[in-house]
Amino acid sequence: MSDHLPDELDQWPSDPFRLLGIERSVDAKDARRAYMRLIRRYKPDYFPEHFQRIRAAYEAVQRHLEMRDRYYTRWDAPESTVTVVPKDFLSQEEPSKAFPARLVDDYDEQCEQAWRWAGSGREADAYAKFVSLFQRGDRMEDVCLRLYWLLMVYPSVDPTRVPCDWLAEALKSTGLRGRAMELYRREIQWNRHEAATQRCQDLRSCQADPAAVADLLMVRWPALSFLQQWEMITHDLAVLRKQIVFRDESTWARLLLAAMDHLAWFTSKPDAEKVFQACQQEVEQMTHLHAELESRLDRMDLLVELIDGWRRLQFMFEVPRAWTDLIPLSWTQDFDTVQPHLLNVLKWIACNPSNALATFDRITGVSRAATTHLGSLFQQAQHQLEAVKSPARRTDLDGLRRKASNFLVLHGRDYASYRLPLLQFCLCEAIAPEFVGEVAERENLLPDTAERRNLILADGPLRYVYAAHQAIWS
Repeated sequence: MSDHLPDELDQWPSDPFRLLGIERSVDAKDARRAYMRLIRRYKPDYFPEHFQRIRAAYEAVQRHLEMRDRYYTRWDAPESTVTVVPKDFLSQEEPSKAFPARLVDDYDEQCEQAWRWAGSGREADAYAKFVSLFQRGDRMEDVCLRLYWLLMVYPSVDPTRVPCDWLAEALKSTGLRGRAMELYRREIQWNRHEAATQRCQDLRSCQADPAAVADLLMVRWPALSFLQQWEMITHDLAVLRKQIVFRDESTWARLLLAAMDHLAWFTSKPDAEKVFQACQQEVEQMTHLHAELESRLDRMDLLVELIDGWRRLQFMFEVPRAWTDLIPLSWTQDFDTVQPHLLNVLKWIACNPSNALATFDRITGVSRAATTHLGSLFQQAQHQLEAVKSPARRTDLDGLRRKASNFLVLHGRDYASYRLPLLQFCLCEAIAPEFVGEVAERENLLPDTAERRNLILADGPLRYVYAAHQAIWS
């Protein structure tokens, strides 16, 4: 059944397991069944964006199952080789005493034996054995990851813990590095509320080098920003200042700039505004690091300009709220998070290109930075979502040049008078405005062809509407 998904695409869950309607303990065969059931309903010809989300979720689940299977393999161990463990094993102070002495000498032997138990239906026994190894401190990362996968597949073996508890223990043992970090990153991407847990908060203070702590926060902060938990970001900065600033000033500057990326969108709150300004001033005073931070400082300057325009755009009723909401979302989140919201805007533009051009003109009158940011987002969507064009269209450059030349000859010199017809021509013929501009200069049709080319290439709104239209209709 696919009734678990809401009608609106932007309300679909980000967790690929929830999107497919399956449990995390699912096997590859059942995951494929769920995927096939969904794509039969959301056929790519009729629901291309829905199909793309489903396909991406299925691929994420496949990768997750592959990683799980590296640790969890169903061995058909003979019943006689399995040691029965008391049900109250987890409550014993010295769990290792419940196992025969011949099993406690070698770690690899114990792991193999416990893994056989898991594959032969004695998952509680296997889990208990790995808990005993954890309490002994043997190979902590490997033990914790095995416990993570066991609890992921069999959540009932330990109702007092969740799988992320073991990832956190693994991260503490490795200094926030290794395989556990990749798994924890995925957990936060699929369930942003994990970033707001005490478990995640405690990790920032574990024994780790500043760069590793910063990498953790680069995963935590986008989730907190999405949840509008900006206060937790400011708290992280306050706690980590003494821990990092004197050990690694470059990493501290990186954290300040990253925090600004998220706090900027909450500066209507006095406390957030105060911290944002303090971060900006501190970064500006780090003049000895400015050469190293050049690209990040450029981004900071753009952010300050973008925030100013975004605030003013929010009071313009002529600009759809969906457009202005895209600006902070795309600045702070990855493309997969932005995509469902972006698709709704792209579809509106594809159906209303003339109105979209007028909307872009209004935005440009208030903030060129906002126009450029939205335009680059639409062009990115075009590159990622645009279907492959037919070979005939891609190779018939002479035909395209003739059409562009004819259009330019038939219209006057006043760009404003033929700007809208130019948009309609480009959309109808699937010819990029930049191509028309290049034809104008190359063909040297009229005395002012160079000027025409410059006007077309400088018309960002025209090019951005074309990109959005192509992303949906090409």
